[in-house]
Amino acid sequence: MSQENHSLANFYETIGTGKINEWKYNEAEIFLKKALTLTDTTQNFAKPKTLILLKLASSIELQGRLEEALRYYENILEHMLNDRALDLIDKAEIYLTIGQYHYYAGNSEKAKKFYQQALNLQKKDKLEIVFMKAIHLLKEHKDIEATPDYISSIIRSDNTGAKKEGEIARWHDKTNKLFIYIPDECPATQSICDELSETYKAAFQAWGAVLNNRFNYKYVDTDKQYDTRIYWREKSPKAIVYPFKHSPMWLVDTSGYGGKIGQNKTAFAGKDGHSYIMNDIEMFFHDSENRPYPLNVLKSAILHEVGHAMGIKGHSPNPTDIMYEGLPFGFKRMRISSRDAETLRKIYEHKPTYANDPQTHVSYYYHQYKKKYRDIETMAY
Repeated sequence: MSQENHSLANFYETIGTGKINEWKYNEAEIFLKKALTLTDTTQNFAKPKTLILLKLASSIELQGRLEEALRYYENILEHMLNDRALDLIDKAEIYLTIGQYHYYAGNSEKAKKFYQQALNLQKKDKLEIVFMKAIHLLKEHKDIEATPDYISSIIRSDNTGAKKEGEIARWHDKTNKLFIYIPDECPATQSICDELSETYKAAFQAWGAVLNNRFNYKYVDTDKQYDTRIYWREKSPKAIVYPFKHSPMWLVDTSGYGGKIGQNKTAFAGKDGHSYIMNDIEMFFHDSENRPYPLNVLKSAILHEVGHAMGIKGHSPNPTDIMYEGLPFGFKRMRISSRDAETLRKIYEHKPTYANDPQTHVSYYYHQYKKKYRDIETMAY
């Protein structure tokens, strides 16, 4: 490789890495492919070709092209055997990355195979962080697979953080129709707004199917009569606020990038404190630094937030469940797992501590509450 090409390849690789950090995965893909055309594993290039391939596969994966990303990961395994620039730590990291691809795709057995391969590279006299990570992931698999649900994790605390054992917040047993308001316009092109609106509808249907389709959904065109309202937000706040200071409330959000991606607000009022006054979902298009969230991230967050709206007022400890708290890089949780489904079913087997009045839309209580309490305050979360 000429010195000029060597410098240019380094330049493209550096730019591509920066684009990944900025979440501009399509641009990262372009620069990393340019870097690859200028590299050769038989020459002393500063950045091993296999590691550039790994970044390229990741940029494709984060655009949602999962099958194509998998082909790149398989290609990486072939390159790794002949890439003399790689050390054992590099190889272990590659095994872990590919293992996590399969982990988040729901293929636990393949994931464990790659984690074990990473661990097999460990030298007896040296315990690097990468090997400690492999040990942790293998243990995590064993612990998670031993439990069919996470009901104990989602019996939530109140807004003071105090644990309230046994509390369940869900839709009333007599409720068989839910009115949902999805605004037509959002901070994106109309085609994306329409696509995300359909994602919401598919998410409600998917969660409803878990409960044997006990709910009929009616999508209304007014914000005056609804049970769940969708809000489109341009930018994620740096702090989350509680709109009701003196009412029991659950607020759960999805994060993992530079801010909140989505959040569900559920609050209760009434003389007995057991009626919904709010069940809203907010979705943010940009993080707190105004960087746009990728479309596949928004879609996964929608499925997650609808799970909250249906009654899962908490999070799973398992990164392969859609209700896991946060979206780790490399995630592919675009489906409801068996653990998610079993947890929601168990919630509806329990008598609710808080539920809606099945005769009145939630929005009615919300407006009545606002009239009664004019000094509603916000609380940072």
